[in-house]
Amino acid sequence: MPFFNDGYPEEWIQTLAALEKLDFDQMVVRHGAPQPKSHLTYFRGYITELVGSVKRAAADKMPLADMKTKIAADLAPKYDAPMSKYWPGKYRERIDANVEQVYNKIARTS
Repeated sequence: MPFFNDGYPEEWIQTLAALEKLDFDQMVVRHGAPQPKSHLTYFRGYITELVGSVKRAAADKMPLADMKTKIAADLAPKYDAPMSKYWPGKYRERIDANVEQVYNKIARTS
């Protein structure tokens, strides 16, 4: 599960899309066992949906606290355990911080 404090979510989307074009079967992630290439697609999907959701909520002037609750609930069916084979149990632990960090990096400055 990503930690955006020191990252740039929109640039990550572009980087992951570029990596998906490379020819490989498995990758070594920072933590844990090697993952199949499909992990990139899943990871990019999460970041893309998160960024899009934060931008829409910010455009609607949704308060950050409400944004965290709504986006967490909206994305949970796809990215929360047991749905996530890539980061089981980490979704609820990090989603509020991810929403806030994306908001601070993207929505607040737009």
